[in-house]
Amino acid sequence: MFRVNGFRQALDEAGLRPAREIAVPFSYNPTLNAYRQMRRLLQEEALPFDALACETDEHALGSIAAFEDEGIQVPEQVAVTGFDDLPLLAENLTTVRQDIPQLAVEAVRLLGDAIAGTEPYQILMPVELVLRRTT
Repeated sequence: MFRVNGFRQALDEAGLRPAREIAVPFSYNPTLNAYRQMRRLLQEEALPFDALACETDEHALGSIAAFEDEGIQVPEQVAVTGFDDLPLLAENLTTVRQDIPQLAVEAVRLLGDAIAGTEPYQILMPVELVLRRTT
């Protein structure tokens, strides 16, 4: 949810609004779930946007598969971005990379501080846009 809220805030700051938001409910198979959601949407209406920003790389890959099955070309007809830069999934995907090893270090630090009784606090980690073939 933090990613979605951050995306909304960035759009607001840029004076932009998303054409629509597509909710993808939780699933233990997020790629398949995103594929099914996107196929349903595309069968109900023609491609209603020219870019898709996904909350995860898995959602992006499922959506890309749905676009391919509907004859929609990525990135020519729709640009797609993911989030995480997962090594086994994001080889050709434009995505947002987070520093996973540093994220783990900070998580362990937060846990240690919580055990020691420190008040909870938030850490914001930097991210990097990685441009590949889907934009």
